[in-house]
Amino acid sequence: MTKYLLFVLLLAVCRSVFASPELDSIGNNYAEKLASLFVVPSSTQQSEYDYPPGFLIASDDEKESNKNSELVVDLRYGKKHDLAYSFPSNTLLKSITSQGFIDSLKLSALLFETLKGANGILMQNGKGNDVLSVWSDSLLHIKDYQVVDFPDDIKKTLPYKHFQTERIVPGGLTYWEKDLYGELSFLNWHGEVSLQLSFEDLLEKGFLFYSENFARDHASLVRAYEYNLLLRESQLLDSYKVDTLGLKQKLDKIPSLKVAQEQTALRLAAYRKSIAIYQKKKIFPVTDVEQTIVSVNDYRTNENDDFVNRLGFYLPNVKNAIDSVDGFNMYIVLCDSQEKLIAITEEIRKNQSLKNVNKVLVAKGQDAPFFNSSLLKAFDAIVVAEDEQDITWDMIAQAMMSGFGITGDNPKAYHLYDYGFENLSLTKLRLAFSLPEAIGMSSDTLHEVNDIISKAIKDKATPGAQILIARKGEIVWQKAYGYHTYSKRIKTQNNDLYDIASVTKLCATLPVLMKLYEENRIDINDSLIHYLPGIDTTDKRDITIKDLLLHQSGLRSFIPFHTNAIDEESLNGRSLHSGRYSSTYNIKLDNWYYQNRNAKYRKDVFQNHKNSVFAIRVSKGLFMNSSYLDTMKAAAYGSKLREKKDYRYSDLGYHFLHLVLDEKLHQSIDEYYYTNFTQKLGADKLLYKPLDRYDESVIVPTENDKSFRKELLHGYVHDQGAAMIGGVATNAGIFANAGDLAKISQMFLNKGRYGGIKFFDAQTIDYFTSRHDSINRRGLGVDKPELDPEKQSPASLLVSPSSYGHTGFSGTMVWIDPDYDLIYIFLSNRIHPHSYNKKLIESNVRTNIQDVLYHSIIDR
Repeated sequence: MTKYLLFVLLLAVCRSVFASPELDSIGNNYAEKLASLFVVPSSTQQSEYDYPPGFLIASDDEKESNKNSELVVDLRYGKKHDLAYSFPSNTLLKSITSQGFIDSLKLSALLFETLKGANGILMQNGKGNDVLSVWSDSLLHIKDYQVVDFPDDIKKTLPYKHFQTERIVPGGLTYWEKDLYGELSFLNWHGEVSLQLSFEDLLEKGFLFYSENFARDHASLVRAYEYNLLLRESQLLDSYKVDTLGLKQKLDKIPSLKVAQEQTALRLAAYRKSIAIYQKKKIFPVTDVEQTIVSVNDYRTNENDDFVNRLGFYLPNVKNAIDSVDGFNMYIVLCDSQEKLIAITEEIRKNQSLKNVNKVLVAKGQDAPFFNSSLLKAFDAIVVAEDEQDITWDMIAQAMMSGFGITGDNPKAYHLYDYGFENLSLTKLRLAFSLPEAIGMSSDTLHEVNDIISKAIKDKATPGAQILIARKGEIVWQKAYGYHTYSKRIKTQNNDLYDIASVTKLCATLPVLMKLYEENRIDINDSLIHYLPGIDTTDKRDITIKDLLLHQSGLRSFIPFHTNAIDEESLNGRSLHSGRYSSTYNIKLDNWYYQNRNAKYRKDVFQNHKNSVFAIRVSKGLFMNSSYLDTMKAAAYGSKLREKKDYRYSDLGYHFLHLVLDEKLHQSIDEYYYTNFTQKLGADKLLYKPLDRYDESVIVPTENDKSFRKELLHGYVHDQGAAMIGGVATNAGIFANAGDLAKISQMFLNKGRYGGIKFFDAQTIDYFTSRHDSINRRGLGVDKPELDPEKQSPASLLVSPSSYGHTGFSGTMVWIDPDYDLIYIFLSNRIHPHSYNKKLIESNVRTNIQDVLYHSIIDR
């Protein structure tokens, strides 16, 4: 609300344009002033009466304020189609426990509707009373008027007073009843005439009349005044009128897009806050995602996969009951039918296999969970949501996994407490899903992303891509584009796995190193001599871990380990590479760079089948002699250092980091990574060697490698050096989808926390992701934006200096910006079928899309 109040302050630069609703002598304008007490639907024909009502409820197509009546928007039953989310109904608002939030929602809604031409809104308060809200004199606060039906609600909502004795006539009837009985229906209170309504009370308490027959009701009230039956002093409220021109001048100063964004966010928050969770034993919040195995049983009227799919984003082990589910420990029932629910309860009671399983009922739009004793005994937890279109089953799944905070308490749930249930108030622990407007971004601007990537695919810069955008812990853009290959046989899906190349350094190697750093098992400032046996006799002995992470160790960029294993005799005395194409040099590696087609690899290093000697799988049809790892290590130790230890990107440095981790860990790097990170994150699609777990059909292929492996690389790491050490490396090797990359990125953004688990201290995150050298732009294991405008930056020029991330050779990018609370993930296989395809790089597709992200932010 802080940002919102800044907008409202613009309205207070001069005095109020509204007339203050004060008591004043009615004078000769009594009919007009009496009319100002009425709230009337716009369906009432104005030609039927002489004086306009005070407030006219706007129809959906009315945009401008009526010249005679103040235009009011009726929000009591939810307003649809004006924003991404409908305005929540009164029924839903009753489940929200925070009155402060409802007040904020109302304040924002009034400003939003005022900017669209209305002068007030009609809602219900927490007590179920209709309330018309308008701006107070200061324009910083709201003035509320309770609205009662004319005439039916008057007696039951206001206190009564005895008339003075002199106004009692013989027979015990008041003048009011005697003279107007049958004419003023609002006074015909079922024969109760001993007490009468004080009209002073009516005005002092700020009541207004709702009428669907304004001409009749207004005429009745006028006759009551003319018969001197209203007030002793004949005092009424002044008409409520707005200086429309003055108001418009002030509203023009308010950024309407920001107001709409604020209202969208509050509406979404209202739907989320209305969801309630009750439990008998500790089930929620779910923190141990790796051990939570779920069977979902769908008894909804219209079954679909939206709940299961979204729950599957958080939990790797989720299945529909129709699939075989072994060893599940959570049994979830989805139901929106009272009748089905009764039968389900009986089934659960009889099913002994469910005795020790956590049983969770998820009910939407029904009362049965509150009042059926058998049901309350059968389930351990109940998740309740109102039957509103904008509360999707997808949203309920997010709520159950703490994608957002839960504070709802349904007013009908009082019976649950008798059966041992408690109402939960849970904080946000994980990523959630929403729309751009809800977190301060513009959908219209973000649609430019579609244009950029569509053009890139059309231009064959890449066959397909995944793009994810998250802000403020909310994923607002997760889309898959194009196909796996240019043959267009398999469309890209959000769950498909991409070879992310050097992004491995950020999402895998860096977390492992940071954990060892926090455990004091690695000192960043220590030199390699402390970790690597045999390096003391080389010139690499004094290189520090920090030097390797900053790429300023003096090491070469890389060593072509695979070409070092070429059989020299196969070249017939000719070189391996040439700058010109010919019949001999016809394998294109890059522009003006070709390989000798006669080149063959040594048979003592590679062969096409696996055995105890050739135990390292390089690709589908190629295996390497395990002893060659020693040769690779010797080549690294013996490589020549550059004279100057300045910044130069080096994959060879990460080869040394791999050797360090091998010495410090008591298990393989991938096992350590899975145990300490991906399993706890629920990120099962963030892994090495994906074919060990997933089918080839969900893995996007990379290069058709004609120079080394002689095959299309499909599920095997593209990087030659990483492939030669078995696919698990520190410089490359991870395959991932954008969704699971977002989880570990959000952990970074959360300063080391995600899903209720602390992975790192905040200071560790800050230390590694900060710049450590005034000349070198990099952090420890991360890339950062180039501050020198004369140098090329890896990211958009719009990112903040505190941002960090990494790019990958295969056409990938992950970028995290703490200042904007923003995550950007771009995955592609631009190197399919040829790694020399540089169109994606030359056309700046990744950074152009990143530009759009920053242009779309509207709540700076």
